[in-house]
Amino acid sequence: MEEYLCPYCNRKYYFSRLDASGFLYCEICREYLIKKKQITFKMIIAFISIFSIVFPFICILLISLNNFEIQKKENYQVKDLIYKLQLSNK
Repeated sequence: MEEYLCPYCNRKYYFSRLDASGFLYCEICREYLIKKKQITFKMIIAFISIFSIVFPFICILLISLNNFEIQKKENYQVKDLIYKLQLSNK
């Protein structure tokens, strides 16, 4: 859905109308409305900066979870070895 904005009026208080040629204009200042861009340069820069801050934390979390699983496997192997040694001593 396209959104039109008045370049001079406050965005809260503008009212639009169609003229004879089919263009939208602001009823307050009688200026033609312009299309608002969906994705702007500021939005792209903000997304890149947020991603660059959050990405290392996600990587650290994934690596730590992977290390935790490896440590759990090692603990089970040690416990299994101790259990086998106890059975062989009996």
